[in-house]
Amino acid sequence: MYDTIHSTYAAYNPDAIKIQYLRFIILVPPAEAIDTLTGIPRHDLIGAIIADMFAGTNIFGCQCRQIDDKGGSTDSMFMSRDMWFEIHAPNNRIRDGRFVQNIVRNDYPGKP
Repeated sequence: MYDTIHSTYAAYNPDAIKIQYLRFIILVPPAEAIDTLTGIPRHDLIGAIIADMFAGTNIFGCQCRQIDDKGGSTDSMFMSRDMWFEIHAPNNRIRDGRFVQNIVRNDYPGKP
């Protein structure tokens, strides 16, 4: 499962940069905890694939940076891995000379 979280700091950031967090939670049942071909825990393999796909890439148009990676187990003996990625992206705000937020439209009346 995954989740995206937007920072509340973005609304007050004068540089109009938002900070977005992408979180992956990997849960593997006890019966499938170890990969039979490699002998490596399955949640580590899945975590390595996700890290390879997202860490340091520009998959969302801005660079993803891995900030946290923790393994563990749940009370029902599921193997788990919690991975967090941070993305610094433009806040899609456009300012004019008065620093007022405007919306750019190409279909305004009077357009030649």
